Amino acid sequence: MDSAEFATKLAQQCGQTILEGSKTRYTTGDKVYEKFGQQTDLVIEIDIKAEDLIKSKLKENFPDLMFIGEEAKAAGNHYEFTDKPTWIIDPIDVIMV
Repeated sequence: MDSAEFATKLAQQCGQTILEGSKTRYTTGDKVYEKFGQQTDLVIEIDIKAEDLIKSKLKENFPDLMFIGEEAKAAGNHYEFTDKPTWIIDPIDVIMV
């Protein structure tokens, strides 16, 4: 399976996870994280689940590729940019405030 076909199937699988999460209404009291020292974004469980699903499938199918995840980066994880092929992961938000 080539990377485009893989990405399409993974997006469909991730979409199901996100669809389930969209059935929950969230408030501004839910898991706010700090970015650059300011509370700027609402992180909900489904954001993290979607990113984790994508990361696990990438590692399983393309173990040599690098990846950068929006939620993990915002949580303070450090990423070093290299010449290796890199996936940048930013799952669709389903936040309804």
